[in-house]
Amino acid sequence: LTRLALEQGLEREMALAESQASHRREQKLRERLQEESQQLERANAEINEAHDRLLVISRRDALTGVSNRRHLVDELERSVHGYRRYGIDFSLVLLDVDHFKQVNDTFGHQVGDEVLKGLATLVSTTLRDIDIFGRWGGEEFLCLLPNTSYEEALPCAERLCADLANARLIETMPNLAVTASFGVVGCCGDDDADSVMSRVDAALYEAKAAGRNRVSGLACF
Repeated sequence: LTRLALEQGLEREMALAESQASHRREQKLRERLQEESQQLERANAEINEAHDRLLVISRRDALTGVSNRRHLVDELERSVHGYRRYGIDFSLVLLDVDHFKQVNDTFGHQVGDEVLKGLATLVSTTLRDIDIFGRWGGEEFLCLLPNTSYEEALPCAERLCADLANARLIETMPNLAVTASFGVVGCCGDDDADSVMSRVDAALYEAKAAGRNRVSGLACF
């Protein structure tokens, strides 16, 4: 009986020891899984942040920091859809720096780059938060003005034209004055993205032909 009791006690102790060891293994496994889960969450957060940064980069002009042409085209097509389906007005202002080649030829491309960056900053701080502004290409910039009629867009372009003519975009070159020509149109009729851009380009051409440093608009018929 004593031997049997000892054997049963030993078995209970062994079972208890095994149970405790199993519990410790389970606890360690749970801790490892929790740590791996936290590492996975951190990795996913880093991936999401990198994705967001890449998305921003893909929509920004590398030189000026404003929207690039790809983003402008996306927003233009979205605005055209809103106009044609819901009748939501928008207008476009296309501007081109006057005699920009002379700036590059006279002062160098680095100064030309500073002019473009200064212009982008000036216009960005002048427009409303809802307005979309970006570099269309070269020295051309496009303003997309949501919920804005052609009649409302004209004075906006006039202000931008005057502000630019009176500004000095490079602090170290106070004698360097820069102007631009502006074309203005509102979306109307059966316009699509191509047709409204064609019309604003024609308006810009009229401003250049009329002597530059001015605003020309084409109203809807």
